[in-house]
Amino acid sequence: MLLPSPDGHASRLQVTHGKTATELTKPYEQVAVSVNGSPHTSTLTPAQVQVQFGATLAGLPKIPVTYALYFLGDSDELTEESKLVAGQVLAEIGKTPLAEVVIIGHTDTTGTRDYNDDLSLMRANVVRDKLIERGVLVDRIETAGRGERELMIQTPDETVEPRNRRVEIDVR
Repeated sequence: MLLPSPDGHASRLQVTHGKTATELTKPYEQVAVSVNGSPHTSTLTPAQVQVQFGATLAGLPKIPVTYALYFLGDSDELTEESKLVAGQVLAEIGKTPLAEVVIIGHTDTTGTRDYNDDLSLMRANVVRDKLIERGVLVDRIETAGRGERELMIQTPDETVEPRNRRVEIDVR
């Protein structure tokens, strides 16, 4: 059965049995293969899916939520725009103290690789400390710094790019 995508985008699933392939393209569409090997497709309603698979669906992990906060150049200070949303983001995460939180710091390509590694980790740790202040347990937070290795916007070395100076926060 093809479940709806959490973000609303269309998805597809191909089911192959022997030499026969059946493509599912609609949410809640399912395929069953009969004893003689013939596929049969049908579509369930959301209520039917809940009755038939509700317990299984309830056991699925929560879909991660990702946030991004941006920083001023060569610092661990948030941009004015990110300051406006940071409190809301941190408060939302703080409502779930048992959440698992991964914080990854990034930089643009100005500076040396070692310097950017340190700066990206410092940015991640600043956000971690604010989460701890809001009640998130320290052992539920993982931090890392990627420096300039995972650029959002690809640039040559020594290029100022504000969108690369960020911290990504994944909450599960």
